[in-house]
Amino acid sequence: MQDERENKVQKAIDRIQAAIDTKGPEPLLRLEKSMNDVTFAELCRYQEVKSAAQVGGLLTLDEALQVYRILGGEAPSVEKWKARTMAEKITVTQLAWEIECAMGHTSASSRTAVKRRRRK
Repeated sequence: MQDERENKVQKAIDRIQAAIDTKGPEPLLRLEKSMNDVTFAELCRYQEVKSAAQVGGLLTLDEALQVYRILGGEAPSVEKWKARTMAEKITVTQLAWEIECAMGHTSASSRTAVKRRRRK
């Protein structure tokens, strides 16, 4: 069982931020553009996946609440998403994909969104 003090989401954000900190600005420009190219529908889907993962025991309540806040809380918006750190956006995008795969619920739209981001 997971230690309640260990937050996998925060650990992933910290790990990704450390990797970002070792890069110069040039390689990150394309990634930043790709991470900001998200739709309201994708943000809502990420919220749905997060909720299913928490109910299914894949995320703790604290982890689910952290993802909820990153996605904009009660009123997710593309503007709020763009204001998050790159590490947060990468973590939530990757987490949503991994949870959908683990739950066997990958939809054509989620696969397309991930492929689109990887190509950019």
